Amino acid sequence: MGSFDVNGRCEVIDPMSPCNTTIPPNTLIYLNSTETQQSVTEQAIFYINLLVFTDLNCSIAGLQFFCTNFYRPCSIVNTPSRQIAFPSLPCRSLCDSTYNICIKYSNKFPTSCNATSDGLESFPNNETTYVLTPSQAGQDKNVSIACNNEYKASNNSVQLCRSPLIYVDQETSRSRSKYYTVTDNCAIPCPFYIWSKSIDNSLYYIQTVLTSISFICSIFLILIYGVIQDKISIKMEVILSFAIGTMMFELSYLMTNKGNTLYCSDNRYKVTSDAICAINGFLFQFGANATIFWYTAICYDFFLSMRLKKFTYFKYVRIGLWTLAFLFAAIPLMGRVYVSSPVNRGCFLSGSGVWQYLFTYIPLWICLAMITLFLAYLIYKIHAMNQVLNDAKVLVYNAKQVFIMIWILFTFVFVTVFKFYSDSRESYYYSKIADWVNCIAQNGESRCLLGIGDYQFKMIQIASTCSVGFFGFLAFGLEPSVLYSLRKSRRFNALRALIGNSISRDRTSSSSGSSSQMKRASQRASTSTATNTTSSSTITASASPSSLESAVSDSSQVQ
Repeated sequence: MGSFDVNGRCEVIDPMSPCNTTIPPNTLIYLNSTETQQSVTEQAIFYINLLVFTDLNCSIAGLQFFCTNFYRPCSIVNTPSRQIAFPSLPCRSLCDSTYNICIKYSNKFPTSCNATSDGLESFPNNETTYVLTPSQAGQDKNVSIACNNEYKASNNSVQLCRSPLIYVDQETSRSRSKYYTVTDNCAIPCPFYIWSKSIDNSLYYIQTVLTSISFICSIFLILIYGVIQDKISIKMEVILSFAIGTMMFELSYLMTNKGNTLYCSDNRYKVTSDAICAINGFLFQFGANATIFWYTAICYDFFLSMRLKKFTYFKYVRIGLWTLAFLFAAIPLMGRVYVSSPVNRGCFLSGSGVWQYLFTYIPLWICLAMITLFLAYLIYKIHAMNQVLNDAKVLVYNAKQVFIMIWILFTFVFVTVFKFYSDSRESYYYSKIADWVNCIAQNGESRCLLGIGDYQFKMIQIASTCSVGFFGFLAFGLEPSVLYSLRKSRRFNALRALIGNSISRDRTSSSSGSSSQMKRASQRASTSTATNTTSSSTITASASPSSLESAVSDSSQVQ
């Protein structure tokens, strides 16, 4: 006999609990005053997941034991003053049986069959007797509650996940939290290395280096075409807008870390409700759309230049492109569809539904079609011009522009192809993960390789998308016209004069310091010569003046 929680209560078991195939539906379970079904479920999932390291018989017995221990049946007793809820504790026979079956795995169980709590046996032989006082029940009364061993688990009810997979109940998997399930309730943990840790780290370093270079190149383009120009022409603004888009795109790639743990939380993958995922997803989507929209505008401007026409209605194009880029990033943010994944770093549009097609791929395909038409026309015109002019410099300049256009066109085409390729192999990836997990359970992790492959395609995708800013700088930052416009820029000349004056002052200060040192050296030499005159008058008479003249001459040269 012992104490109990007079504020305990009964609740119908959640049908989505990990014991939903072991405990009959609509069973009343006991919760003390500090427990919730969520907290009980979290404890149950933790210990049930430990059973993945055991054999099938132990898994069945262990599941029955943990479900009985955490989801205790509830009995309501009527007293003169109130109704009081009592738990039915697991029977001692159930605990002993489970320990005998799982003797090899006894370290997986949280307690001993001889344990007590608040003066009560945690695993009674037959029943538990509770003593009620008048203050609790309005009278003295003893209440006996039979122990429980009625829950039954079978092969079909064992919902275990082999390590490293984690168990996720159906309600959690359908919630805003993001899990990638391999089988029914077994999900990939976060973080997870789709390839190997060494390959993942290599991809991270390649992405970081290329993105950093491209980010710096984008900053240079913004400075060249925006900050230090006195007047920004339409061509300059188009390139400036492209550079702003690539800068934001690359910034989203820089918001990652090795292992991608930045986008993990308690084994789940972060979603839009997590601030860092929302920010990263918005930056990526806005930057990617702005980049492709404004690069299409650059190609169109180049197309007009070849035809000796002006970019009419540019002010409307400017408003339209920036508005579309913003809306195509803001609407998914409001729809809360930015998610992280085990394949990519950072957050992107959810891989299912119309979101990706509506706000990424359909606009991308329209722009790619336009770029392809402009590119075909430009190649035709460049070939025709070369036949007439036969100027090597003009040919090299135009060939450079065409090459970079082809490279950026390839980048966005490859993104599309890689997306459909990955989607077509999704079931294959999950089956390979399931096979790998089964191999680990039988042979140990050291003898099993995941072996998904295809990381070469991922490396090409990283190399192409993360270098857009760099190739943009090669195309537009090294033009002869850039140097000409900089020479004509008052801002640039003022900045150059300011830097030149600063360097000049530093040199003057350094020269003045050296002159002072030489003067002090000359004075010391003169004093030393005068001192030596007494002991060596002949040598002093002939040598001292010349030494002094030499020192003064050296000092004058330095000055």
